Amino acid sequence: MPKIQMIIHSLKKQLQESGDSESISAMAKFGITPEQTHGVKIPQLRGIAKEY
Repeated sequence: MPKIQMIIHSLKKQLQESGDSESISAMAKFGITPEQTHGVKIPQLRGIAKEY
């Protein structure tokens, strides 16, 4: 598997593990659709982003 695909796979896994179903329902109140939402809070998302 090429390096970029490994990074993408790892990133998707981290997002899925960090997600919160309660956050997803709260996001719906603001018009954010839950189809491709993991429910990751911004501070967690920033921490993940710093790794990459």
